[in-house]
Amino acid sequence: MMSTFDDDVASYVALQRALLGELSALIDLKAREYFNDLPPGKIVHTGKVWTYRGHGRGVTFETEGAVVNAHIAPWLPDLIDAWRLELYFDARGIEVVARCGRSYEVNEDSIAALLDDLVRAGTLVPQALEGFEAAKFYRPKS
Repeated sequence: MMSTFDDDVASYVALQRALLGELSALIDLKAREYFNDLPPGKIVHTGKVWTYRGHGRGVTFETEGAVVNAHIAPWLPDLIDAWRLELYFDARGIEVVARCGRSYEVNEDSIAALLDDLVRAGTLVPQALEGFEAAKFYRPKS
């Protein structure tokens, strides 16, 4: 299945924002640094039941055919990185994405390069996180 990368990034951000918004109505995400002790639970979003579980510094949401892994800083609902998108695409069965008329295999390296392209295009901006200086995070440009 081929997908348009720009649209999928926007869809992912909207979905992650919504799921983290639902969860933040139940717990104070900003009050936690680690989420290992977060009891697993369920939320309903757009008629689908999503299970969630805390792990390390983040939270993973799962439903049939989709995974959203806010593995770092879930209190920043628009934060994305190549790892999150790779898991999301994999769960949805997306093996190839398209951008600007070219096709790219879904893997962490190609997604990272495409995210950098979106920065150059002005769609995303880099997001620094204290303690994670070596990692590359992004958020939509306001």
